[in-house]
Amino acid sequence: MTMHERPAIDPVEAFLDAADEVLNSNTFLVEVPPASGDLIADVTDFIRSGRLLQALLAADKARGWYNLHRFTAGGELAPIPGSLAKADFSLVSRTSHCSTGEYLQAMLRGDSIFGNFTSFYRCEKSPEEARQLTQKLLEHLFARSEPSLHLFEADFLQGVSAGIDEACYFEGKGCDNAALLTGASVAYLLLTNGMP
Repeated sequence: MTMHERPAIDPVEAFLDAADEVLNSNTFLVEVPPASGDLIADVTDFIRSGRLLQALLAADKARGWYNLHRFTAGGELAPIPGSLAKADFSLVSRTSHCSTGEYLQAMLRGDSIFGNFTSFYRCEKSPEEARQLTQKLLEHLFARSEPSLHLFEADFLQGVSAGIDEACYFEGKGCDNAALLTGASVAYLLLTNGMP
């Protein structure tokens, strides 16, 4: 690499960073292995088994947030206790009135037409920026085909509770979202928890 060449920007990280900035969120995108062919059952099992928590803990560390970790008295990094998933949750799907690309672009524009998207600090991306970031993400994850979009009620993970130091994610402040992007043989769960 010459002095004038920049390293390639990972399209997943670029999209997640943009969503974080727009929604004031800790946005996660995790792969959900399709096991049974039943989307609801596969995602429910992924969450209930603790594999979602493990994926979020790894991403939390990798991105240097440590929102799901605490430093011990000895200086070691340890996960916050708790299961993250609510004890008796059931996934509730919501009807989507948009394409996957429209949904993702709306997220980056803080456009509430297609989701609980608000840019509390006016950090929306322009329509062209949102289009480019979304296109690069989808091409990276799904090659040339646009995946299907499945929306869920964002209520299956523990919410923030004052005074309780347990693993939590949803904030209940207006930008909690959960969407599943599915292709022929792969699925990704996209979570946001933006707040003012």
